[in-house]
Amino acid sequence: MSQSLIDESLLVSRQKVEKETRFPVEIVPTLESLWDHFARNCADLIAVRNREGKKTVIILPVGPFDYKRLAAIANQEQISFRRVVTVNMDEFCDAQGKEIPYEHPLSFHAYMDRELFQRLDADLRLDPKNAVFPDASDPASTTRRIEAEGGVDVCYGGFGIDGHFAFNMPEAVDVNTYAGLPTRVLTLAPETRTQTALGSTSGDVASVPPKAVTVGMKEILAAREVRVYLMRPWQSSVMRRCLYGPVTAQYPSSLLQRHPRLRVVMVSYVADQPKIGPG
Repeated sequence: MSQSLIDESLLVSRQKVEKETRFPVEIVPTLESLWDHFARNCADLIAVRNREGKKTVIILPVGPFDYKRLAAIANQEQISFRRVVTVNMDEFCDAQGKEIPYEHPLSFHAYMDRELFQRLDADLRLDPKNAVFPDASDPASTTRRIEAEGGVDVCYGGFGIDGHFAFNMPEAVDVNTYAGLPTRVLTLAPETRTQTALGSTSGDVASVPPKAVTVGMKEILAAREVRVYLMRPWQSSVMRRCLYGPVTAQYPSSLLQRHPRLRVVMVSYVADQPKIGPG
């Protein structure tokens, strides 16, 4: 590949990814092993903090995790979520900026209830008031709640196809300004809606809500640890732009390069060199 034609970050070799020293990188063989890695890591975090008599405050996305595995571990090992506070990364909104209803098939709130919270044994479940979802009518309430809880222990997430993290969209602004943006309502980029459509609406972009309320990079970067999980084949290129390209608001996930406790886990094929050519 000619460096004059292809962005230099896309030329980063698998070997360089494997030998990364700025932050820990773990490469797992399959999607299932990535899901298991997350479930085990999150369960262990909660169990350790329970034994220490501490709360666990975590930011969680809807994807890319199989939350049934986390619930199964918690039930089997009797890991209580009573001291856990979960902050969902985001929720879809309609054209007026109002959150979609719980009954909507794309509701993140309903998904988390169905896939995690209600699967926990009754005596292990977290208090409903500790399942925090960004409020489109009062976005700052999420920031206030995180501050009241003493900050976030771990933020889990992945990279979007346009480099978004949570629903923080690419913007043509100064990177330091962008790093300070809090929870807010915004319009989703066409690329983000298309990505969602491919995975959630059988390709129908029109069915994807046009806006969302999202936890901001301000709250994410303030988390004491950030764990990124990458499992889509197309993340081979996105990962390189976000972790090996410049830190820029044009690729919001690139700001995580600045985080002092970033950890990255990826399926083996994400570490492979991107395939660029007619297909």
